[in-house]
Parts: sequence; C-alpha cells; structure tokens
Amino acid sequence: MSRPPRLSLAVVLIPIGFVAPCPVAEALAPLSPAEQAAFNSSVHEYIGCEGCHEPDRTDRLPRKAIPNTCGDPCHPDPLNEYTASVHREGEAPGAVCTDCHGVHGITPVRRPDSRAYRSLVCGTCHPGPKAHFDRGPHFAGMEKTGAPACASCHGNHRVQRPTIALVEPACLQCHPRNSAAFGMGQQVKARFSGLRDTLAMADSAIARAGALGINAKRPEQTFRDARAGFTRARLVWHGLQADEIEVEADRAASTAQKAIAQVLERLESRRLRRFGLGIAWVVILANIVLLYRKKTQVDRM
Repeated sequence: MSRPPRLSLAVVLIPIGFVAPCPVAEALAPLSPAEQAAFNSSVHEYIGCEGCHEPDRTDRLPRKAIPNTCGDPCHPDPLNEYTASVHREGEAPGAVCTDCHGVHGITPVRRPDSRAYRSLVCGTCHPGPKAHFDRGPHFAGMEKTGAPACASCHGNHRVQRPTIALVEPACLQCHPRNSAAFGMGQQVKARFSGLRDTLAMADSAIARAGALGINAKRPEQTFRDARAGFTRARLVWHGLQADEIEVEADRAASTAQKAIAQVLERLESRRLRRFGLGIAWVVILANIVLLYRKKTQVDRM
C-alpha cells in the first residue's frame, strides 16, 4: 500500500492565512512613510511592488523603460498613442508616464487629487503657454465646467507639434463655424500662415546667398530673431488676446522681411562690386594697350 504524498509546510500553511514574503519587495529600498501611504491609497496598490519591479530588475526603473513598463500589459492603448507623440521622439523621451501621473501615489485622473487632473500638470514643463492660458477666456470657462485644460485642444497621450490646423477640430467642439470665437481663430490662422510663408522666403533667400558664397551671418541672426518672434506669437495665442497676437505676429513678420532685405542688399552689393571690377579691368587693359603703344613708339625713335 503506497503512502500519500507529503505536503510541504508552505502548502499546509497557505490555506490558513500564511502569505509568503515577496522577494521583489524585500529587494527594494523601503518607501518613506508618506510615499508608502500614497501607494496604499493608489490605483496600483492591489498589484504590489512586483507589478512594476520585475525580479530581475528590482532597482529604480530606468526612465526610458517606464512607458513600456506601464503599457505592457496594463495600458496598451495609451502606450500606442504615446509612442506616436512628440513626448516620445528621440532616444531619450521628453516626458514619460510618471511625469504626468506621478510615481507611487497614482490616482484616477478624474479625481481632483490626481497629479494629471484636468491636464493642468502640463504647465510644469510648459510654463509659458500655461501663463498665457491662465490670463485668457479658456481658463475661466474650463474652470467653470471642469473640462481638461491643455488636453482639450492638444490631446493627452498622442500629443503632436501644435499648429492651428491641428487643433481646429477641437475648436469646433465648442465654437460653431459662424461664431465670433471661431472667426477670430480663422483670422489668426491666416496671419500665422502668412508669417510662415515670409519665414520660408527669408530662409530660402539666406540659403541662396550661402550657395553664392556671400557672407550671410547678419541675415541669419535676423532670421533667428524672426523665428523667436513667431514662437512668442504662438505663446501669446494661448491667451486668445487678439491685439497681443497681432502685435507679436506683425513684429515677427517685419523682422523676417528685414532678413530678406539684408540678403538682397548683399546681392546688390556683390553685383555692383562685380560691375565695378569689370570697369577696373577695362581700365587696366586700356592702360596696358596705351603703355604698349607708347613703348612701341619709343622703340621706333
């Protein structure tokens, strides 16, 4: 008669409430009391340390590994959107999940205590746009309705480089095409489009000058000033103050036109120098001919 298999001590104890220690948690440095309390009340409390810290990687997670750690397998859709965003460009990501959502104390984004609540956290990395936004009409309206701030126009995970054409569909969600607010946006769109064309002309003129071997350092600096002016105009756009946008856009356009004028001035100077050089060669050749004739006359005497 064979004996029944012997049960190990762990198998015997598990049914009566024994919980084996987590090797991952034991390998990690302990959290501070405040951070531990935040983790205990977070959405991740039920998955424990091992949910993010794998047994073979129990130290601090590398920054570039955080998106895949969060996305696979728990949040695949946000990961796919984030991968196509400007925040993920390059080898070193500009922003990762923990920058917006926090680390251990992550709470649902709909809760006011969430770090990502209403996407106001964007101002941490983009203080300029946030400062202008806070002075504009969108701030008061979104504060009243509780709508996301930056994410209402730019999206949350699939953030792209901003253009008015890109955010225009978001405008239509709140402003009908025949509204004054949408019309103002169309005016700014046309102004910015013209400014881009002027900048492109300046850039092309400078490139042409360089190809001809003309020193274009001064026009290049002026062009950089124009580009910086366009950036300021786009920052002011967040405040939706039409007069301020117009001032900055006109100033940038004037600076770009100045860069074009500087290039044309150098081209004209080169043309005149070549014309003057041609005249000088004619005079030199004429003198040579006269000297030759004079020498001939002297030799015959």
